[in-house]
Amino acid sequence: TAALDARWYRTVAVSAPSEEERAYPYLWRFWRNVPRHGRVIIMDRSWYGRVLVERVEGYCGEADWMRAYGEINDFENQLVANGTIVVKFWLAVSKQEQLKRVRARAETRFKRFKITDEDGRNRRKWGAYEGAVCDMVDRTSTAVAPWTLVEANNKYHARIKGLRTLCHARERGRERSKAARAERASALPSRCSRYVASGPSSAPAPSADQATPQAKHVPNRPAGTRRASRKNSAPIKTRRTNVPPRSAASIKDTPGSPENRARDLANLARAG
Repeated sequence: TAALDARWYRTVAVSAPSEEERAYPYLWRFWRNVPRHGRVIIMDRSWYGRVLVERVEGYCGEADWMRAYGEINDFENQLVANGTIVVKFWLAVSKQEQLKRVRARAETRFKRFKITDEDGRNRRKWGAYEGAVCDMVDRTSTAVAPWTLVEANNKYHARIKGLRTLCHARERGRERSKAARAERASALPSRCSRYVASGPSSAPAPSADQATPQAKHVPNRPAGTRRASRKNSAPIKTRRTNVPPRSAASIKDTPGSPENRARDLANLARAG
């Protein structure tokens, strides 16, 4: 990574899951670290711990690591479908070469901290890890995310093969992106693609039945037509159209009027 711009990549060290991560599905802590478009992420251990370390050390049940093969394949398929380039390397060294490198680290002062008690314990489980690795490669090496097995006894050979694999994967990723863009363009409706190709000016005009009410053409009315139609229209009849207006005398003679009540009170007073 010395030749890479540190702003465009980051490394993620994967250790034992925390209490928060145990409360979610297994792949949740890896989903949250997925890089965005144009970025690179380097996983120091990855989601394959479920089918390797956790399987061999007994940190999960058989049903869990058996189910993990399908979950991992689905996870990687979704990444590739979204435009991510997934490159997986397995650096294979012999048992003798591994022991040689462990002893060299123990003799080098600034590398001695890398050796722990687990190194010796894991070497005693070489056969169990070898079987787990074979199952992992056999079940998770797919067409979209294949495994690259690197003969790593020679470090220089391993580096050259790794760089070549990365370059080829980058070229394949560019080809897939171009093919995906072409497929999306061809999937557009024929009418929309015709408009895009020829421009909006050449699109056929909508018919009269397709036009919106606001777009319909209304011819200009002759001046005074609307007013003349109102003047010549018949009057609207109501229930009281033929009832003659009452005179003031008839209003006074109406029963219950103030004049009638006053007259009735005067008659009663004279009678009493």
